[in-house]
Amino acid sequence: LLVTDFCTSGSVFEHSKKINHDEALYQGAQSIMGQMIKIYQDIQNADCYFPDSKLTNWLVDADGKLRLADTKSFLFSKNGKYHDGII
Repeated sequence: LLVTDFCTSGSVFEHSKKINHDEALYQGAQSIMGQMIKIYQDIQNADCYFPDSKLTNWLVDADGKLRLADTKSFLFSKNGKYHDGII
């Protein structure tokens, strides 16, 4: 069982709808994309894939930090290839 903290900003999708100024949207997107890249690198380094990486599965907390909401969809690999049954 994985418990996800309540994130007041909601998903990345919901968070982006609250920003109505172009410069703020650009700065927010830059921060979020940078965090996503780092998280994807960590996932890849752990020999995993995150195939259900839609905007509603990324949450934004009160500090603007990303959190994953659907880690049950992770797929695990062995030597870079999907391998069923790896925990």
